[in-house]
Amino acid sequence: MLPAQHSWHDSKVLIDFDNNFVRGISQYGSLLFVSLRDEIIFGKYSDAKGTFALSQTGSIKLEGYLIGDNRLLEFKVINESAVLACNTYGCSVCYNDNKESSCSPLKLPYLDDVSLKRQFIQIAASLVDDKIFIRSVYATNGSSIDVFEPSGRYQYERVKTTEDLTRLMSEQTVVAAFSTSTHTYFVGSAKRADLALKGSNDGTDFDSTRKNIEIRVSRICNNDHTNLLDSRIDLVLSCDNVDYQDIDTAVENHATAASYLPDTQKLLVAMRNGKKNTTICEYNFKEIQERFDETWNHCQATVSGKETEHECINYDYRDLPNKCFIFTWRKNEKYPYCEAFNDLPKLQSLRNCFLHESNSTHKRFGLLENFLPYNGKPIYKGSKQTIVALRESNDPRLLFVVNQDNRMQRLELDPSKFDNSLMWRPARAGAHMLEFIKSKDQVLFVDPRTDNTINYVHISCQELYQTCHNISWDDPLNCGFCVNPDGTGVVMPKNKLLCSTGNIVENVCPPVVEYFQNHNGEIIIEGREFKKLQNVYVKICEQQCIINAQQDSYIRCKIGQVKERGCNLTLIGALNQYPAFALRKSYDSEGVAPTTQDTGSKGGWTDSKVLRYVGFVVAASLLLAIIIGSYCAIKRKVPDKMKQDRGKHLSEISTPIERYNVVPGQIPLDDIREGTIRISQLTMIRKVGSGNSADVHLGHFVYDVSRPTDFIEVAVKTAKPNAREPMQEDDIKKEIEIMQSCKHQNIVKFIGWTRELGSMYIVTEFMSGGSVQDYLKDGRNRPTIGQCFSYVSQIVEGMAYLSHIHIIHRDLATRNCLLNSTHEIVKISDFGLSRKSDMNYEYVAIHNPRLPYRWLPIEALHDKVFSTKGDVWSFAVVVWELFQRGAIPYEGLDITGVREFLDSGMRLHRPEYCPEELYALMLSCWDENPDKRPTFEVLKVNVIDILFQYTEANPQQVQSEYERPTSSAHSAGPSSSRRQTSISGNSATTAV
Repeated sequence: MLPAQHSWHDSKVLIDFDNNFVRGISQYGSLLFVSLRDEIIFGKYSDAKGTFALSQTGSIKLEGYLIGDNRLLEFKVINESAVLACNTYGCSVCYNDNKESSCSPLKLPYLDDVSLKRQFIQIAASLVDDKIFIRSVYATNGSSIDVFEPSGRYQYERVKTTEDLTRLMSEQTVVAAFSTSTHTYFVGSAKRADLALKGSNDGTDFDSTRKNIEIRVSRICNNDHTNLLDSRIDLVLSCDNVDYQDIDTAVENHATAASYLPDTQKLLVAMRNGKKNTTICEYNFKEIQERFDETWNHCQATVSGKETEHECINYDYRDLPNKCFIFTWRKNEKYPYCEAFNDLPKLQSLRNCFLHESNSTHKRFGLLENFLPYNGKPIYKGSKQTIVALRESNDPRLLFVVNQDNRMQRLELDPSKFDNSLMWRPARAGAHMLEFIKSKDQVLFVDPRTDNTINYVHISCQELYQTCHNISWDDPLNCGFCVNPDGTGVVMPKNKLLCSTGNIVENVCPPVVEYFQNHNGEIIIEGREFKKLQNVYVKICEQQCIINAQQDSYIRCKIGQVKERGCNLTLIGALNQYPAFALRKSYDSEGVAPTTQDTGSKGGWTDSKVLRYVGFVVAASLLLAIIIGSYCAIKRKVPDKMKQDRGKHLSEISTPIERYNVVPGQIPLDDIREGTIRISQLTMIRKVGSGNSADVHLGHFVYDVSRPTDFIEVAVKTAKPNAREPMQEDDIKKEIEIMQSCKHQNIVKFIGWTRELGSMYIVTEFMSGGSVQDYLKDGRNRPTIGQCFSYVSQIVEGMAYLSHIHIIHRDLATRNCLLNSTHEIVKISDFGLSRKSDMNYEYVAIHNPRLPYRWLPIEALHDKVFSTKGDVWSFAVVVWELFQRGAIPYEGLDITGVREFLDSGMRLHRPEYCPEELYALMLSCWDENPDKRPTFEVLKVNVIDILFQYTEANPQQVQSEYERPTSSAHSAGPSSSRRQTSISGNSATTAV
C-alpha cells in the first residue's frame, strides 16, 4: 500500500535478465556482480549518452547446490574474478580465471553433501588477509564462527572453529560481518540468561533468571592461531530507548541489519525492540574498540572469579559495578566470571591477539562476553517494518534501506521525526539486494514484481520528484519548483539561475491554469487548486474580471466585451508566503477553448465555424471508411473467434465473439517463433481453472531438465479439444504474440509456449494469490484502504504500459487482475481478447459481441467500437470494483438495462471509501465522448498524485480496513464531462 508521507518515485531499468532470476547484487570497485539462477555475471557501469548502463565483462558459472532460485544468504566479492556465495545449503568460492569457471565448496560444520537438507538460516562472511571468516547459524539452533585459509588454487580449508553453547543460548542471528586491519567483527543477536542479574542480590529472588534477546557484536583477531579462537570477545549493544533496569521484564532487541562505515568510524545497526517500532542506532566504532580492550584488560587483572561472585551478590542489579557484567563461556560454572588467561599475573598477561604464544592448557579463559550494554544513539525511528539491508549515501543525513515487506526507502536520519521517509520504491527484500553507487549517486535494487530486473534511481531533485506535489520540502537536496506562467513547471534545486523563468517556489505547489472559455461575457477559468489563492484579482486584456465563484477546479468571473486577440489572462493572489503570486495564460494559447457562442467580437473566435465544418468533413470521411471496411470484412471468410471464459457477465450473451476491422489499419502480427519451450520442461500438477474453451493448470517448469527439483510454479493454459466453441490456432497465436511483447512488472510474465500432439500450451508465471476479485469478495480477508490505493496505482501502471505499446486489452476487470502470495503485487492477465494496432487504432466489431458488457464503454455497447479510451472506461469500473470489495457493477441489469442506464446520463455511484478527487477522475473516464477521456499516462500521474495527497492528509484512515458495502446500488446522478462537472459543481446523487 501507499504509506503516509512517502513518495513514489519512478526508477529506470539498469539491466533486464528476461526470464532469469536475480538473487543478489554486490559492487567491487567499478564492477557490479549479479547472481542469477545458474551464473554470476559482472560488468562495469557507465554513462552512455546520459543513461546509466551496465556492460557485461564476464560470467562465473554456478554449480551444485548454488543453482536455483533460492535466496543467497551471503554474497561477497573476493577479487575481479572470484566471489563467495552462500545459500541455505552452504558456501562456495566460485571463480573464472579465463582458464576455467568452477566452484569450490567450503566445508562448514554439519554440512551433509549427500542429503542436501537445508542446514543454514543465516550466514555472514568477511574476507581479510586471504582468509575467509564465516559466522553460520544453523536450522538446528546452533551457530559457529569458522576461519578458512587457502589450500590451493581457489581452494580453502577450515582451520579454526568456535561454537556457541546451545545449552546456554538460542535464537542466534547474524546480520553483518566486516574486518579492519587487525580484527574481524560479526553483528547479530541471541537469547540467553542474564548472568549479571542472576549473580546480583536481585537474582536471588528469582526462581529462573530472565532471558534477554540482545544485540551482540563479536570480535576476533585476524591473526588468531588458537584452535578455538580464544581471542573472541562479545559485547552487548543497546540503544537509549531500551530499559534494562526493569528486572521484571525481559529485553527483546533483535538485530535485523547492520553496516560499518569506515570513513566515519561508525557502526549502524537496525533493530526491533520486541513488538515496538524499528530503530536504527549509531555507534562510535572507536568507543566500541575501546570497550573490547577494556573488557580484556579487566579480566587479565582479575585473579579469582569467585571473589567477583562474592562481591557482586551484595549489589542490587542497578548498582552493579562493571566487573559484575563480564563472563567467560569457557568456565563450566554457575557464575562464570572471567579471570586472567592462563592465570598469569597482570604484568605477565598476554595480549588478546597473541594467545597462541601460550601452549598452556591451564585456565584458557578466552571467549569473553561483556553483558553491560553499550548504548548507541538512535538516528531513525520508524514503524514496525523490519529493515533487512541498509546502505549509506553520499549525504550523511540520509540512508537507504530495504524492508522485509519488499520496499526500498530513503530515510532522513532525524530521530525527532518519526518514520521520516523521503522516498519509497518496490524492492526485493534481502541483505544483498541493495547497493549504492557513490560515484554515480545512484541506488540499485531488484524490482520484486519481476525479480529479473535491476533498477536504479538517480538521487537528484529532477529524478526523485516528478511533480511538485511529490516534493519533500525538508529534503536535504533542497529542492524547489520552477514555475511556468500557467503554474506548471519542473522540479529542480532552489537556484534561480537554473530556472528559466526565474520563479522558484518552495513549501507550496501553485495552482495551474489549464484553459478558459467565454460564455457571453462570463469567463470560466479551469484548472487545479485555485482555492489556494487568497484575495484573487483577475484581469483579461487589461480589463478586470469580477469574480462571482471560486472553486478548486474553476473560477467564474464577469467581464465586458473582449475586443482583442492575443492578450493575456492574469490571476494574482496570495499564495502562502508569496503575497502577490501571479499566473498568466495567453488568450490564443493551445489550452484555450473556443467560445461556445458567437459573441460578435472581431477576430478569430468566429473561426469555430470553420473548425466545425472541417470536423464534419473528417467525421464523414471516417464514417465512409468504417462502412467500406465493415463491408470488406463481412465478405471475407474467417474462422470463428476464440472464446474464453469470462464469467457470468459474458454468459448472459450467447452470440459468438466477433471478428474485427481496424480503422485505419491493424499492424500485421509477426510470425511467432515455433515453440519457445519443450513439453519435457513442463509437469502438470492440478487443474486450477476451467472456461468454455480452455483449461488452466498449475504446473512445474524447469529451465534444465537435468535438474528437475529446480522448478518454478507456472500457469499452463490449454485448449479444450471438444469444446462447443474451440479455440482457433490463429487466435491462440495472436494471444501469444501479444504476451511476448509485454514486459512490465504489473503484467503477468510470459514464460513460453509449446505444442504437443496437436495441442498448444501457453505458459505464464503462476500468481498464487488468485484474482483481486476473489480476494476482495472473501469476507475472511481484511484489506486496508491503503492496500486498495496500491492496487489502483499498480493497475494504472500496467495499463499505461499497454497503451504505450499500442495494445487494447478489452477485458480489464478485477477478475483478470492477479495477486502474488502476499497479496501485495497486482499483475494484469488474460489477453485473449486483446488486440495490437498502430498509434491511431480503433476497432469496429462486425458480429454481435460476447464480451463483458458491464465493463464496456458506451460506444462499444452501441457501435462495437473499441479503443484504448475504452480501456480507460474499464479502468474506472475496476477502481469502482476495488472500493466496493468486488461487487458486481450495475447488479440486476442485463445488457439492455446497462445500455439504457448509461444513455440516460447515469453512472456508477461513488463508493463510500473512494476519495472525491479520485471519483471525479473516474467520471472523466466515463465521458460519453472518448476523446474527452484522459489517456493512461495522464491517469497515471493524476492517480498517484491524488492518492499521495489523500494518504498524506489521512494517514490513520489509510491504515484502516474497509468492509464490503451492504447496498448494491449502482447508479449516480447524470454524468457530464470533467469540464462541465467542475463548472456546475454537480455531484453524484443517490441511486434512482
